[in-house]
Amino acid sequence: MIGMSNTEMVFGLCGLLLGAGALVLYSLLIGRGAKAKAQLILDAADRDASQKLRDSEIAIKELELKREAEAERELSKFREEIHQRERGLDKRET
Repeated sequence: MIGMSNTEMVFGLCGLLLGAGALVLYSLLIGRGAKAKAQLILDAADRDASQKLRDSEIAIKELELKREAEAERELSKFREEIHQRERGLDKRET
């Protein structure tokens, strides 16, 4: 380098190396922070998905119970109709 002393060149080179080292360190720290943030996002998404799955399972069970109760009511209604017809037949026979 023309016009620069050896001392200036050494200081310039040291400054360049320190700057590059700081940049590498900063990149590593930012990268770790991004990975940690990404993991938090993934964990939250996993929890949300699990909760939605549980909610869906509960909704399905509630629907099954509702349909079962409706089927039971209809069955009781049919049994009552059969019972009434049997009583009608019994009255005719006597």
